[in-house]
Amino acid sequence: MSHTLYGQLNLTKSPNNNAFIPQNRITRSASFRVAGLVTNSSYQSITIRIKRNGLIIKSTNQPLKFNNQIAEFIQNISLKTGKYLYDIVYELHGKGVNKYIFSVTNLLVGDVYLIQGQSNAVAASYNPFDTKYYSPYLKSYGTSSTSALDVGSDTFWHPFNAVNIRNSGSVGQWGAVMARHLLDSFDTPICILNGAVGGTRIDQHQPNPLNHEDLNTIYGRLLYRTRKANLDSFISGILYFQGESDRNLATKHDTGFTNLFYHWKKDYPNFSQLYVVQVREGCGNPTLALREVQRQFEFKLPNCKVISANGLNNHDGCHYGFINGYEKLGLQVSKLLGRDFYWAKEDDNIDPPNIDLCYYSDGFQKEITLVMHNPKTRLSADLNFQTLFNVEGDPSVNITAGRIENNKVILSLNKSSCLITGLSYNGKARSQPWVKNEAGMALISFHNVPIKNHHIPQIQFACKNQRASIGIEALKGVSYSITRLSTQTRLNQSFFRIALTNNDSFKLLLNYDSLSCSKKDSAIIYVQIDSVSIPNLGKSHMLCQSEMLNFSADSNQFKRFRWSQNNVSYEGFQFNCTQAGTLNLLALSSQGCFYQAQTEVLSRNPKIHFDSVYKFCEGDSISLNLSDTFQLFNWNNESSSLAFTIHKAKRYYIEVSDSFGCVARDSITTKYFEPSKTDLRDTLCLGDVLRFDRPKSIQKWEVNGIQKGTFILFNQDTALPIQIEDQYGCSYHDTISIKLHALPDYPQAIDTIICPNSEFTLHFPVSYKDYRFESRKLDQNKVVLNKAGIYSYSFKYENYCTLNGQLNLQQAQSPKNLMISDTSLCQNDSIIRLLDGALNYRINGRVAMDSVVFRPNNEYFIEVENSSGCTNTKRAIITELDCVSHINNISEVNIYPMPFKNSFRIELLNNHPTSIEVFNHLGQRVWFKDGNINSTEIVNLSGLPSGFYYLRTDHLIYIITKD
Repeated sequence: MSHTLYGQLNLTKSPNNNAFIPQNRITRSASFRVAGLVTNSSYQSITIRIKRNGLIIKSTNQPLKFNNQIAEFIQNISLKTGKYLYDIVYELHGKGVNKYIFSVTNLLVGDVYLIQGQSNAVAASYNPFDTKYYSPYLKSYGTSSTSALDVGSDTFWHPFNAVNIRNSGSVGQWGAVMARHLLDSFDTPICILNGAVGGTRIDQHQPNPLNHEDLNTIYGRLLYRTRKANLDSFISGILYFQGESDRNLATKHDTGFTNLFYHWKKDYPNFSQLYVVQVREGCGNPTLALREVQRQFEFKLPNCKVISANGLNNHDGCHYGFINGYEKLGLQVSKLLGRDFYWAKEDDNIDPPNIDLCYYSDGFQKEITLVMHNPKTRLSADLNFQTLFNVEGDPSVNITAGRIENNKVILSLNKSSCLITGLSYNGKARSQPWVKNEAGMALISFHNVPIKNHHIPQIQFACKNQRASIGIEALKGVSYSITRLSTQTRLNQSFFRIALTNNDSFKLLLNYDSLSCSKKDSAIIYVQIDSVSIPNLGKSHMLCQSEMLNFSADSNQFKRFRWSQNNVSYEGFQFNCTQAGTLNLLALSSQGCFYQAQTEVLSRNPKIHFDSVYKFCEGDSISLNLSDTFQLFNWNNESSSLAFTIHKAKRYYIEVSDSFGCVARDSITTKYFEPSKTDLRDTLCLGDVLRFDRPKSIQKWEVNGIQKGTFILFNQDTALPIQIEDQYGCSYHDTISIKLHALPDYPQAIDTIICPNSEFTLHFPVSYKDYRFESRKLDQNKVVLNKAGIYSYSFKYENYCTLNGQLNLQQAQSPKNLMISDTSLCQNDSIIRLLDGALNYRINGRVAMDSVVFRPNNEYFIEVENSSGCTNTKRAIITELDCVSHINNISEVNIYPMPFKNSFRIELLNNHPTSIEVFNHLGQRVWFKDGNINSTEIVNLSGLPSGFYYLRTDHLIYIITKD
């Protein structure tokens, strides 16, 4: 749908189409402000809508206020981080003008990273890239071209390009893999700007000191892109992979990278993590000394993590293939970023292994043990991994074997030597046997790390007042002496077995007797005594059974207290004791020392031996007595004595104490015996006598002071006052109430009539039962009668009362005067009948009064009802005669009688027809005779209804009437 542009919308502050907006990682959202100008005063308001993946999630509207034909608007926007593409839609509204719409589309919110370095940071497709790592939620900005003109003109957002170099959106293969893993693992879109250039030295990565955005420099082109994209203050991390081209210039590389780092801190002020990929042996021949410089960046520069390219076996001596190369590196880097920037659980095996120190671990100095900087790193190694290690200083010394033991690398030498200066680990080119952690990250290369004669902890700890071994375990080939410096006591062994109460120092001397050269060493051991206060619980404690003892000791500098009593243990710095028995405490200090304490807990349990509930009759009282072993008594917070008399039913609280001060508490509830819930009501059927038996809960009952027996008889409504003594001996007044059952609303005598050939239905109420008629039980609540007579009936109400009744059913007569039968009349004749005033008439459904006129060619339905409600009906048909024709035919046929009741006679005068037929008024033949026609024939129609019929001979038709 197109819209006509009537006004001008100028956005003075707004992201561009396809822009990537850095998130606030705390809120996981981006908040910013859009602003603009409207220059057509025909518009009265502006609506700003936010769409997320095409659906509107927020809409705001604000009026436009014009000043000099210009209206300003400002709106705060907040977009959540996630796999969302956002649109900002601006709509201008006004009366009489078309709506104007402008949209900023395809916005992303997430984190921004920079990649810099040389060809392995470019990471082009030396092997085909798997495009599954692309996603619409991954973006880049500008071009990685080395052309100043191209970089200056490409100020657009682009999807990732992990195949081509120096193209718009080029990010490299491992950068794309890293970004896709972060996107899928943490629901966070990623933006990467890659500024790497292949075959470049560290000096070529320095900024132009006069213009850091110089597009003719590697540094300037990347800085220009980040600033144009408004990202320079929002860089999360920088990833750097360079050094092959610096060859043997270790010092120059060290100085150049340090200088580069501090320029980054100024131009990207908020970047928080730096990741340096240590290069491998290969093209450019970077020396091991240079790689040692790179290893030290982690310890030299703040928030720097060194990653080794070791372990990537798809290596051609210079670059890496995709599988087991750049893809693996991208996954490894994403694990580090996931821990450092997101909510991945920290794991000791995310960091690549990095040596902390190495030392001779036997007295003959033919075994070297390597300790990692993170000692919890779980190490594994490929077969013959020791071939990547080398002893420096004496070419005659070789490493013959290696093993991994307790996450330490242990190397065996062919011989000892006093010429050895250190140990090196070289990440050689192509596929190699590596030492790796669980994430597959290989040991970082190192050069000429000094090998210590021993690994003696300079600070050792001892538990207070407990014997401890101060020193080390002796090795064969070494002689020892140890001196306690505070007393100058000396032993010719490697340790003291001693109990200390204060901190002390010891000097350990080592003499390597087995070496061909004279070699001695020493170490000062500082012994720190556990500074805790040893718990003391006292000798014994008295515990009153209803109370609780709280035990606690000085828990400062303790990790754990474990209490045990009666084979039950509990951990916590306090213990609430509720029972007698020996209480033991085992305390673990922060230094790992165990201390014990013990006390006896004695118990007393005074008890009040009362029932919980006491009952008595209302108006009486009860007395309760306590034991005379108690000293203090309290009833309902009032001091009292041993005995207490209760007059009122309620709850009483008792508290007593014994000679040890132990308190016993109890409560009792006093209640009145409840009058027995005896039902003194009953009902009586009319005419019956009721025997009311004394309930079991009543011991005695009296009426007007006279004691009654076990029952009382009643034959009428009664309200009898009575004095009762129940099973508890309590007396009270009550009333026996006897009520007559109300008769149902149904007559006990019924007089009615029944008409001839009809039925009478006697209905009983539906809510009762046991219906009987003439002493016969009915299976329903009605009976149908068709004969007059006197009948008896009954049914039960109120479960057992019976209603008896009589029905007098008399026979009524039907009315007889039906006035007329089927007949025939001449055309203009009629018949008049006077009506009986004692009867009610309806002729053809209409009420008739006084008289009725019957005319030919009509059918009449006659209904007559008498005063008894009995009815009679008749249908009469009056046909029309052709009086002239009839006279002519008389000479041929005589028919009589007419009208007839059952049969009539035919006399043939002149002709003898061959057949005679009789039809009813519907044309149906009801009688016939063929052949042998006599001169006189009798036709019998006794089984047919009254009305007119047609008699047909061979040629003539006659109308006859049956009465």
